[in-house]
Amino acid sequence: MYITIENAIRETIGSVFEQTAIAEWLAEVEQEIEKRSIANGLIIFWDEFTSVMDTLKSDRINLLQNIAEKSQHHNVFLFLISHRVEAQSTDNKAKDITKMSDRFDEIDYKMDSLSTYLIMRHSFTIPDIESNEQFKAFKNIVLPKIGEVLDFLTHGNAEQVGHIKELLPMHPYTAFLCSEVSNFIGSSNRSVIKFMHDGDSGFEAFLNNENCYDVDMLMTADTLWDFFYPTFDADPASVTFTGLFNSFEDKVRAQGEDHLRVFKAILLLNALSPKFKKSIELMTPNDNVLRCMFAGDRAHCKVIDILNYLDENKIVVRDIFGEFKIRGTSYNQNEMNKRRQDEQSAYKTSISVLDYDTVSKEDLGGLFQIGVSVKRETAVQFFSCEDSEQLLRSRLNKFTSDKPNYMHVAFFLALDEENREIKSTLLNNFSKEFENLVIVLAEETFSIQAYNKFIDAVATSKVARSHFNESEAKEFEKAAHAFVSKWITQLRHNTYNVYFNSESYREGTIDQLPDLLNNKLCAKIYNMGFETMRFPKGIVPPMTFYKDGNCPKVIQQILQAQNRDQLISHGSSASPLKYLFEESGNTLVKSDGVLSENALNGHSWLVEICHHVEECMEKARKEYADKFSLPVVFASFIKPPYGMFTSMLNCAAIAYALRKYKSELFQTTISQPISDEALCTMVTDLFKMWKDGKSDSNSKMLLRFGSKEESDLTKLLYDTFDLGHTIKVKPDDVKSLDNAKWYIQEFCKLYAKQPLWTLVHIPSLSEDLKNAIQSLIAIFAQEAPPVEKIKAIYRDIKNNHVELLILITNVDNYEKGFVNFVDSIEGIKIEKAWWNEMLEKLSQLPSEIAFRKESDVEKAIYQFYIRKTSGSGGQNGEGDGDSDNGEDGNNSGNDGDSNNENKTSKTDIVKQAKEKIKTTNMPNTMWQMAILNLLEQYPETADFFNRL
Repeated sequence: MYITIENAIRETIGSVFEQTAIAEWLAEVEQEIEKRSIANGLIIFWDEFTSVMDTLKSDRINLLQNIAEKSQHHNVFLFLISHRVEAQSTDNKAKDITKMSDRFDEIDYKMDSLSTYLIMRHSFTIPDIESNEQFKAFKNIVLPKIGEVLDFLTHGNAEQVGHIKELLPMHPYTAFLCSEVSNFIGSSNRSVIKFMHDGDSGFEAFLNNENCYDVDMLMTADTLWDFFYPTFDADPASVTFTGLFNSFEDKVRAQGEDHLRVFKAILLLNALSPKFKKSIELMTPNDNVLRCMFAGDRAHCKVIDILNYLDENKIVVRDIFGEFKIRGTSYNQNEMNKRRQDEQSAYKTSISVLDYDTVSKEDLGGLFQIGVSVKRETAVQFFSCEDSEQLLRSRLNKFTSDKPNYMHVAFFLALDEENREIKSTLLNNFSKEFENLVIVLAEETFSIQAYNKFIDAVATSKVARSHFNESEAKEFEKAAHAFVSKWITQLRHNTYNVYFNSESYREGTIDQLPDLLNNKLCAKIYNMGFETMRFPKGIVPPMTFYKDGNCPKVIQQILQAQNRDQLISHGSSASPLKYLFEESGNTLVKSDGVLSENALNGHSWLVEICHHVEECMEKARKEYADKFSLPVVFASFIKPPYGMFTSMLNCAAIAYALRKYKSELFQTTISQPISDEALCTMVTDLFKMWKDGKSDSNSKMLLRFGSKEESDLTKLLYDTFDLGHTIKVKPDDVKSLDNAKWYIQEFCKLYAKQPLWTLVHIPSLSEDLKNAIQSLIAIFAQEAPPVEKIKAIYRDIKNNHVELLILITNVDNYEKGFVNFVDSIEGIKIEKAWWNEMLEKLSQLPSEIAFRKESDVEKAIYQFYIRKTSGSGGQNGEGDGDSDNGEDGNNSGNDGDSNNENKTSKTDIVKQAKEKIKTTNMPNTMWQMAILNLLEQYPETADFFNRL
């Protein structure tokens, strides 16, 4: 037939179909149309192309590509109209469709909801709708029940609400889903219009089924699942949902038809939701959406029970967000079951589950952070209700044995209600057994359902990772963390039971638990702690006031304060410290910073701390004859009822209480009262130790008491040497025996200009005075003389005080004693002409005058005498060595002079360094003394000090 027609045309009008390729033929047709002025071009519309997409083969695709390419040079345009886009094509066609679509521009045209509602409404009629009393009665019953659903779907759009109402008895949610489905399910056989007119499972079937009215049913979204099931079944992306339906349809149906309807609605939302880019909250399969989908229907009141059934029987389970999202997995079930068993063994207790999510654990522990929510250092440990009584008791014993200055909170968690109830009685008994332990039992449990889902998520994550499916592993890992996070969030907003010293407390939520600790329980344990201090009415220090910031600065300021104003003036977060020195608006300290009589007769917290410091120090004075460690002496402060820890308030109180002992406390390494700086460092270190809950002996915090005898001897030495007049020293500068020894050395150097022992050689000096002088010399020979030695020296000096004062302060006596000493040296006689030269040689001795020993001076004089009487050595100026021959003798003598000049030069350098040290401002005289001693022992260091 085709050939006959072609031949007939050729014979009559000539050849028309010269081209065998349809693309070329269309181009020729377009040219002929333009030539004959029929039109400017050719537009071809291919409607209902959706079904063709599933049957296209490569040759047909190439043909369509060729036609599309003609638009570049000819006015030939091809429009393909489809209800499905490339991404929705079946897997085996997607690649071909992509190849074809590269030659086409996509124009996305979607039906808006309003248009869809109008089309749907005009696709059916209800007879005599205005006078249909049965339909009016039906609407009067249903509309009040679906009002909230209409607002939820339309966001209050009155026009849309009106059109949806006109679709009854179609449920509003079904109408909404139809409007969305029309854009995403592209099948000419399964369109929304078809659904409206389908007599088997569509809207028409529902309208014709009178039984639906008898049982108060609306046409709910489950019917969309039934109608579009063939589309879902053919879609590889929906295989998980259709597979789940086939697996559980009979089991769910056995529970009742409404169970199956809700099940289908969940599957429908899961099948549709991946295709939606907007209105995600309306497509999320959660409790609220599913209740809305059946509002006004007989199943509405049963929806939650049905959802719980599906969840508990693991047909479709709620995820951590309460959503019934279905995730497909292709992992071997034996492998999954083995992994679940492994994870159940790993996470047997509530604490092991909590440990899985460190963020949640830190979040819960953060409730007890000092300076944020609690005022006192608090140790928190989590315990499982699933553990045995024996194990819990062992762990509690270990927990409570440490850090006595910390509140101890044992926080008990449970996986389920049963374990929680079982342990409640035991925990009450524990509160009687463990004194001052705060036992918290959280009301919120993890729940068996959440536990099973958690185990599934952890197991799936690890199996996925073992199969190198990292994205899925992370997804399930995130879900597992979310289960724990949700539990802790709910737990914090739920109530609790606290068991404490046989009493029970239940005040608010877990988040409010710090208030119970701050306002009640802390003061019950530490009734002599800072909690007993009362701030003025209306004054509430910020929580940061209780942190350990600025403690060294506070300690130093308190120790160095010279008056009340300096005690109470603190800046920034430490400003509330001024209330430490007040009570009921009255100051506790006098203008000089000392506690007032009224304060001492009262019971303010500061006074109580001062009293206890005094008790500790007096006890130490009796128990320790030599030295003591400050942490050991103050160990009682970290235990109840004080519970001292590192905070500005505690630091200020201890520092203030130690002020009265500053002049009595000596560091063991030097024999003088401890400086404010050193004491500040020591107290700071003490509080650092207390922060760790310890108060153990420490070599860096050793002190000793300055004895009364030592103090008395110091004052006696000041008077005996008349230091105020002889070398202009103030009494306050001589704070210790070491200070006195230092100034006596200065006395010998600047005033007497001879060692103290020269007085012993004064002719006709009594034995008592000689013994007294020897006792004074003994002070210099021993670094830290014992108390008995000090007492003996004190008696010797005291008994001869007047005579010694006269003897010591007369400068001529030192000259007499020295001359007599020189004259008494056996075997030598120093001529008067040599005397000044001898004194010059003695001045070159490396030691200071006060430190020169009698034996050293005697030896130096012997050497001087020998050189003076040794012939050429003396003539040549005391050369140190003789020449090997007579010719070089003069040279040898000259070399000796040169050496002496070098020695003299070195001596001058040392003297210069000493003078510089004496005039340098240092923290105290002990620094100067230490450096001068260093110069005595190591003269070579003089250059270094001269360069400073």
